[in-house]
Amino acid sequence: EIVRDISDQHASETRAREARAFADTLIESMPGIFYFYDMEGRFLRWNHNFETASGYSGDEISGMHPLDFFAESERPLLEARI
Repeated sequence: EIVRDISDQHASETRAREARAFADTLIESMPGIFYFYDMEGRFLRWNHNFETASGYSGDEISGMHPLDFFAESERPLLEARI
């Protein structure tokens, strides 16, 4: 039973890694900038084109909010539309 549980867990982990790799490949293959974020404005995923165009590293982007890319004067309208 323990061997079977370990085997099932290993198979699940393998499927999860494969799904993540597939999603990463899709995101990176998209032309232009791609990103998405959650309801709190935390960036969840983005492609390398977003880093290149913004000039920010992945580590920097992970700590930013989408409104951080706009001037203070533009933020209220954009926030309302988001």
